[in-house]
Amino acid sequence: MLNFDFFNDDEKSFKNVFQNLFKKLKIDLPIRWDGNDFLKTIKKEMERYIFSVELLLNDGELRDVRNISNLIVDSIEFYLNGSPSLAYTKISALIDDYLEKFTMIDNPDIEYYRIARVNKNCSYGRERIFHPPFSLRNMISTNRYSIAGYPCLYLSSNLNLCFKEIDYNPYEDYYIVSKFKINKNIIDRIEILDLSVKPQDFIDNGSKLTNDSEIGKITYNFKNYLYAFPLIMACSFIRTDKNAPFAPEYIVPQLLLERLKNQFKNKTNSIIGIKYFSCSSVANSKIGYNVVFPTYKKKEYKNYCEVLNNIFDLTKPVIVNDYPSIEDCKKDIDSITEYRAVMNRSK
Repeated sequence: MLNFDFFNDDEKSFKNVFQNLFKKLKIDLPIRWDGNDFLKTIKKEMERYIFSVELLLNDGELRDVRNISNLIVDSIEFYLNGSPSLAYTKISALIDDYLEKFTMIDNPDIEYYRIARVNKNCSYGRERIFHPPFSLRNMISTNRYSIAGYPCLYLSSNLNLCFKEIDYNPYEDYYIVSKFKINKNIIDRIEILDLSVKPQDFIDNGSKLTNDSEIGKITYNFKNYLYAFPLIMACSFIRTDKNAPFAPEYIVPQLLLERLKNQFKNKTNSIIGIKYFSCSSVANSKIGYNVVFPTYKKKEYKNYCEVLNNIFDLTKPVIVNDYPSIEDCKKDIDSITEYRAVMNRSK
């Protein structure tokens, strides 16, 4: 069980006001929108949110929330006007000025799942279920937190969510699955930016949030959430047309990951990934959460990211189709104790 508390235990009355705020806002995440004008839609939602929090914050805090919202809206507007570099500068300013106001998960002690579709029923090594190799960039389509041609490692806290995300069809394709865990003997400290909390988590569960796949306790400050909400919302629109070559819903998530990737590459902090709830559907958002990790290519002759190779160990993949049910597959893979890296680790 993951307990969801507030730092300000002496302000329990504020907690009730806070919960009532989101009840009245009726912003359920992820957001299903009409697909017509993304900029107009997000401007409207931001303005509605700022109007609702005006009485909860002092002048300085409200100014910060406005600035956060404006930076996000400006980044989208620049991008849609054909200036992605200017859009990136806005997200960079957001991270530079407000990152410390968002919630981080420090050294997560959690295991993740990853599933991959394969062509035939045979044995596969760990490299097949790691991130897509750099040599196959041409096969990588756009994803919520990664642009076309750029490989990322997407993991999930819940095996059932993995199957939902890929539209699992055991009658047409074969699938393999592995379990990942962080090797803390290699890297001393990592942080994950947490964008996985929805307003419904406050409203439906009060002060407690339960997820069978999570371990431990994370404490949130209500003001941290008020600051982070515009960013969480901007990253949480359901894609209206999955066949379209461009997804406006992915503008902010992709710019955000790029900014954090560059920050980690330049060793200005230890943020290595982003945790978020599934945005493929409202139903899937309730099952578990995903985590995305960007890749870093250091040597031209290597097909896989050395940074992620040093962070993660994983089990040898098993073929899902060999099991009578997903539950049987999960039971088997959860019993595996041998974890290894994809490549020999750099010293």
